[in-house]
Amino acid sequence: MSELIVALPYGAVSPDEGVEKRLERFEAVRFDEPVIFPKPRVIGRIANREAFSAPHDHRGDFRLPFSIDPTKAEVKYEIPPGLAQLQEAIEIIAKHEHGNFPHEQRPAPTQADATIDQSIVEPGETQRGDRIHLDGHMGRWENIYLVSSSSPTEFFWTDEPACLKFRGMGLSGEIEKEGLEGPYVPGDYEIVLANSTVPHASPVVQEGGPRTFLRVAYEHSLEITGN
Repeated sequence: MSELIVALPYGAVSPDEGVEKRLERFEAVRFDEPVIFPKPRVIGRIANREAFSAPHDHRGDFRLPFSIDPTKAEVKYEIPPGLAQLQEAIEIIAKHEHGNFPHEQRPAPTQADATIDQSIVEPGETQRGDRIHLDGHMGRWENIYLVSSSSPTEFFWTDEPACLKFRGMGLSGEIEKEGLEGPYVPGDYEIVLANSTVPHASPVVQEGGPRTFLRVAYEHSLEITGN
């Protein structure tokens, strides 16, 4: 493991004023009720693109353990062996996550869950399947950060209350596109913050070629605490 130390803003993190609204939306999704789905937002960009997309054939899920030291106003991450190329992305993500959301809001506050996928995608195919879906295992609400070196993830939303139909358990089922607006497509190497209520899909690649995809997720509490 290699260590990454990220400086945090001095002073207490301000209350997450949007948590109640997001939790209401999350509960509506769980019970298949009409809800307005939001757009994601870009929170940063990868500067060292060559390092991030360096081909190493990394594929799979991994844990990102971290510990917060409030006396030093810093958080220390442990990056798994061989994944040093992700350090810049993880630092941008960590600064945003820990600088904007209260620590007490995370019921599992010592690790993030991450996925990396590096592969050659053929023209007309997708790297991770083309179904529209929500992230969040077994009904968990998560803050989700995504970034791709090419053919970025497509995001969908609704401006009017809509009821999405799921196939499968919890929030992992396929979503019907009918009634959704979009897609919203960020730029290459742009880091996007979404959450468990943002429908999205891996795009069909037009020209083909290498693609590096990173997803980092932080579980948040379904109960409003620490605010």
